[in-house]
Amino acid sequence: MLERFAEYWERDKICVAQIVFKIIVNPSVRLANLKAGELNLFERVRPTDLAEVRKDPNVTLSSVVGLGYQGITINIANSDGVGKPPRPVNTPLAKDPRVREALDLSIDRKILNDVINNGEFVPDCLPMPTVSAFYPQGIKCAERDVNKAKLLLAQAGVPTPVKFTLITTTAPDAIRTGEVIKALVAEAGFEVTINPVAYATALNLQDAGKSEAVLIGWSGRIDPDGNIYNFHTCGASQNVTGVCDQAIDALLKQTRVVDDRAQRATLYAQVMDVQASPERSFLTRRNILYLWHGVHFVALNKKVTGFVAVPDGLLRLQGVKVGP
Repeated sequence: MLERFAEYWERDKICVAQIVFKIIVNPSVRLANLKAGELNLFERVRPTDLAEVRKDPNVTLSSVVGLGYQGITINIANSDGVGKPPRPVNTPLAKDPRVREALDLSIDRKILNDVINNGEFVPDCLPMPTVSAFYPQGIKCAERDVNKAKLLLAQAGVPTPVKFTLITTTAPDAIRTGEVIKALVAEAGFEVTINPVAYATALNLQDAGKSEAVLIGWSGRIDPDGNIYNFHTCGASQNVTGVCDQAIDALLKQTRVVDDRAQRATLYAQVMDVQASPERSFLTRRNILYLWHGVHFVALNKKVTGFVAVPDGLLRLQGVKVGP
């Protein structure tokens, strides 16, 4: 429980005297409590519940595209753990970028979003959200192309089906996502084994270099650097895939020293453009296959006014009022 602080610097904007947090694990129960008037708002409404929320005249909805992403992280050179010198991993996905490109081309992001998220999230292949001022509008994601994927596997000379294990968390939506991916990529010649584990276990396996591929997301940061640099530069703290390329690092380091927004946007576009400069694009490595950007949905009792969802997903209650 939180109580209003009389000396808060923007105290005139704090219109509620008290906030009580209730932990309700079941999303259906949360929604039922909101509709019954027992809650004033709840965050993280499931896409599958949005139709019911939207048709209820006593409930309003605030939403915004989030800063983070969902993706598949592929271990390429992390044999000994994060921070250790890169050493090639002996798996088909790790050894040949054509195999990773084939995997990428065998996934239909729109179908995935439609099936898992009721089409409510934003399918994408880039690490920064579409609402970012740095988002490169000129870069288009490749469409699903099963025939090209099969050709790439043939060129790579790997036996098919290409077998690998995809670690997911035990969350039902994560397992469902893994199963849909498994079905999609099978058409191109992949055979996926889904291994659901606890979230902390997934992180530990990924950090230790004990995974082939992990279905996992990132909450995101306002500046694109927080979604990119530490995941893609040599020896960085979150570089769980072990990739290292000095030419790519050089461009990413430039984005950290340039303060002009337009110049930074140009640099980010350059280091993400697979078509124009594949040798300097970290996306060419496909150590992370980005799938979608989530949307933050907050359901509110109609008595609540003044609330606006923001991309970081945190609740901002300045100016929020609760009527009679």
